[in-house]
Amino acid sequence: MEESRLEQLFQEGRQSEALALLEQAVSGNPAAPLAHLNLANAWARVGQWDLALAGWLKSLEFDPALEVALHNLALAYQQRGAQDEAARYWERLLSLNPRSEEALLCSASLCCERGMYDEAEKKLLALSELNPGNYMARNNLGIVYRQSNRSAKAIAEFERSIALFDGYPVAHYNLGLLYLESGRLEEAERAFRRALALDNRYADAQLSLGLVYRRQNRTEEAKKALLKTLALAPEHRLAHYNLGLMFLDAREIDQAIAFFERSAKEGLDSPLLYYHLGLCYYYKPLLPRQSAPET
Repeated sequence: MEESRLEQLFQEGRQSEALALLEQAVSGNPAAPLAHLNLANAWARVGQWDLALAGWLKSLEFDPALEVALHNLALAYQQRGAQDEAARYWERLLSLNPRSEEALLCSASLCCERGMYDEAEKKLLALSELNPGNYMARNNLGIVYRQSNRSAKAIAEFERSIALFDGYPVAHYNLGLLYLESGRLEEAERAFRRALALDNRYADAQLSLGLVYRRQNRTEEAKKALLKTLALAPEHRLAHYNLGLMFLDAREIDQAIAFFERSAKEGLDSPLLYYHLGLCYYYKPLLPRQSAPET
């Protein structure tokens, strides 16, 4: 079966015909791992993930060393939040191909998410030795160090990532977070501005720039930055929360309540949120009534 013919069918919106041809290939040779793999890839392409997962698993029954199937399973499980399954297939892939950069990077990310910082560090250092120019490995190593309270090493890794490739906004953002946490506000502002210059829709960087301004008592700039965050990501719960704090500071109680309540609606479940919301209800009868904004 010609791949170009299948691609043409997909490009023309004739997915059902392409799938029918791939199913015929499986029926004609049910023990062929590549036939199951190709059909599974097609199911993934049309968003039928359960069928795709089943197909990739089937291909491994006939060829347990089929690396592309292991890769696709690991990535699909990771994207669906099934960490244990994803980790298992990344490890299987690494046992076959220890030099797989994507497997090392993704497996390390899973280790970090699960608090396995030593294992994550080991994988990322191996990846950096394998490919010294891999700027994402250095950035992710910085994340490992930051989350395991090794700030100085984290800053060094984010700086290495930027030195390797200045055009990666995530590394600038991560560096800015560490500067913000340590009170180095001018450096944090530069880092967040650089991240936004590279990606002007980077909502978290826009939020963090607003937090820098707020700590510098640049009230109007902070408010504008936080409102711009909501223009980029209307559901951003931390932007709603921090706007609530600003309106509370200004004793604009109805506005503060509106932003705090929207923050809770978007999933922020924090004792501080409810403490500040309680303050609002305490102050509300003591101050003139003000109209609430639409959030």
